[in-house]
Amino acid sequence: MGCDASVLLDATPFSPSEKDVEPNASLTGYTVIDDIKSALEHDCPATVSCADVIALASRDAVALLRGPTWSVPFGRKDSRFAANPESTKKGLPSPHNNLGELITMFSRLNLDARDMTALSGAHTVGMANCMHYSDRVYGADRDEEIDTLHKPCSSRARVLLTLYGGGGLHDNLVEMYGANGEAFTRDFAKAMVKMGNVPPPMGMPVEVRLKCSMANY
Repeated sequence: MGCDASVLLDATPFSPSEKDVEPNASLTGYTVIDDIKSALEHDCPATVSCADVIALASRDAVALLRGPTWSVPFGRKDSRFAANPESTKKGLPSPHNNLGELITMFSRLNLDARDMTALSGAHTVGMANCMHYSDRVYGADRDEEIDTLHKPCSSRARVLLTLYGGGGLHDNLVEMYGANGEAFTRDFAKAMVKMGNVPPPMGMPVEVRLKCSMANY
């Protein structure tokens, strides 16, 4: 699991696609990446990797939403193979992971609790499948004090309310971000750069793909 554009690979008779793994079911935008890559191949063949395209498109999407911007380092390579489904599931955070499990998972990628908390702010954009949170909205253990169906909050407040309650450093970060939007955007930008620099697994064959949905042959 790294920033190697493996999630863009379509399934083949020899390899399943990460697109088909449940945690990735809500991913969209593949055609946008394909269009950008096609334009790049026309002007600069075999130069800019699909992984670099993802990193740049992510930065620009955040900026278009009036979020922070940051410098994106170049030079990533694309993996030739997708991760197997079991590794993909284990490597992606689940809505049902507790705080300790999430911190451990992020630490394996050299991302600390501060990075994790800031990156969680990305969940104020887009959509989530109902099955991932219905137990917290309708279940017996729901917190009626933060019922977002009846008490709308600002986007930053919504994600911070969801994160609050982990104890120690994590709670301090949540409180700071809730009070200081500039601190949140600064840390979010730094965490995005760190996440974008997570390398492919050791020994994974890499290349600059000519088409993002398939390896070069």
